[in-house]
Amino acid sequence: KAGRGDMRLVMTGLVVMVLAGCTIQHVPKPSPEEPIVVPAFKPGQPVAIVNKTAPREVLLSVLPNDLRVDYRQSADSAIQLLKTELEKRGGVVQASAPREIGLDFTDIRIVPGAGRFRGVINFTITTGDGYLRGFEASDVSWNFQKVIDGAIVNVVKAILTNDRVRQYLSE
Repeated sequence: KAGRGDMRLVMTGLVVMVLAGCTIQHVPKPSPEEPIVVPAFKPGQPVAIVNKTAPREVLLSVLPNDLRVDYRQSADSAIQLLKTELEKRGGVVQASAPREIGLDFTDIRIVPGAGRFRGVINFTITTGDGYLRGFEASDVSWNFQKVIDGAIVNVVKAILTNDRVRQYLSE
């Protein structure tokens, strides 16, 4: 039979769990609500898209929860979306292609606001001909998980609207 001490222990455990919130693992699912619109261009030679992001996880505090975000996994999602967008435009993405674009996610954060969140991703792009550029992409949503996915979509949009990257892809 459970005694009073056991019941107090259970209740204390429940209170701690509720006050502590929980950690949610974020698995990115970036899917643009509408097609990604970029100026027209024709991809040229096959290209490899390489994830240069160092393995790293971060806990983003979104009270009462923590959102666990894996930088490499988020960059992989951006790479998959970029591959899809290039293929829609007639491009060929191959792991062994001599031409390369590197993607490195350097910072991911969520900024709370009045009734909404702003997701921000800082990243760098490198091309095989030596071009290196840092970017920041963001998105706003009331849903703290969707705000990261929206920012990933905007990462791809930033890449495909950069004149220097588009020139490299068109050669």
